Amino acid sequence: MIGVMAVREEEQPREVRGLKAEHAEATRDALIASARRLFARRGYADVPIEEIVRRARVTRGALYHHFRDKADLFRAVFERVEEELTTRVAAEAMRVGGPGKELEAGCLAFIDECTDPAVQRIVLLDGPVVLGWETWREIDFNFGPDRVRRDVRAAMGHMLAGLAPR
Repeated sequence: MIGVMAVREEEQPREVRGLKAEHAEATRDALIASARRLFARRGYADVPIEEIVRRARVTRGALYHHFRDKADLFRAVFERVEEELTTRVAAEAMRVGGPGKELEAGCLAFIDECTDPAVQRIVLLDGPVVLGWETWREIDFNFGPDRVRRDVRAAMGHMLAGLAPR
């Protein structure tokens, strides 16, 4: 009998596994990017899954391969926006000299970032509603202003340790 045998992933050449992983990551990134643009423009509630997959140029099955549902995709979008926002705010805070100035610069950078319509819609408006208050706070603690505060405190601790007499 002639047929096609399924090959287990661990039996595939390393190059094939690497390409599959790259393709999976590219598909996931396309879904997140597509959903992010749509959620930022119209809000979570007004964006159907069909439009997300169409704009990402993937199948509905691909979405469900990477995410449990639309809310799970929103969480990935939210986390990416939070991570980028926090990175920009922390970079601005660390750019200036002195602990007092770092905190002030970080706070001002955060306020400036919050004027971005995508941040407003995804992080501040839809985030607490879609994710629920507890999950929103947990993610915000890990990525948001609390992380910036922890980073600034750590930097201040290192700076003060360098000033301590030996």
